[in-house]
Parts: sequence; C-alpha cells; structure tokens
Amino acid sequence: MTRSGRRWLAAFGVALMTAGCGSGDALDGGASPITRRPPAENEFTPVELEATLDDLVAEINKKPSEPMQMAVLLKAVHGFFEPIAKGAIRAMGELDATGNVIGSPEPPGDQARDMELQNL
Repeated sequence: MTRSGRRWLAAFGVALMTAGCGSGDALDGGASPITRRPPAENEFTPVELEATLDDLVAEINKKPSEPMQMAVLLKAVHGFFEPIAKGAIRAMGELDATGNVIGSPEPPGDQARDMELQNL
C-alpha cells in the first residue's frame, strides 16, 4: 500500500472513531469503552499516527457513548477499496458498532448490477 493510501485509510479510521464521541448527553448506561487491538508491528507501522489514535481513543473513552450503527458503501470490495473495507471493519469492531461494508465483490464491469447493489 502506498504512503498516501495508508494516510487516507488512517484518516477514514479517525473519522469513524470520532463518530463515536457522542453528544455529551448520553445516558449513564452507554456503550462500553473502545478497546483497540494493537496494530501489526513492522517497519511500515506509522508510530506517530498510532500514538495519536491511542490519545483520541482515550479522550473518547472519558465520556460514555450511545450504541452506533453504520454502513460503509464502496464501489467495490477489492482492489483499491480493499484496504478501506478492512479498515472500516476493524474500526467497527473497535467501536463495538453494528454495521456493514457494502460493495460489489466482483471486478467492475456490470454497472447495472453495481447500481442495483448500491440501491439496496
């Protein structure tokens, strides 16, 4: 994955995590706090970005949040969009959110079928 692809994926994850901040008037029985799985350690791990995400999760966990439901609609779930789908699934797991990643499982080609899938 390219550097810009990793940054877009990280930005998408941050956007999903900030959605869990809640409005501040959540009930005391809010959802459980976010627990992040440690990322795979290798020479490409963005250490500073992971530290920022850990700080963000700590801030989010200070206030209870309401249960979330979300859907991520992608053109396809392979090729360019595969890392985005994986990141969205990981973020939903960390946020303990109910959700789905929707997209065509096949390479582009049948636009009518893709439009039908997106309109579900």
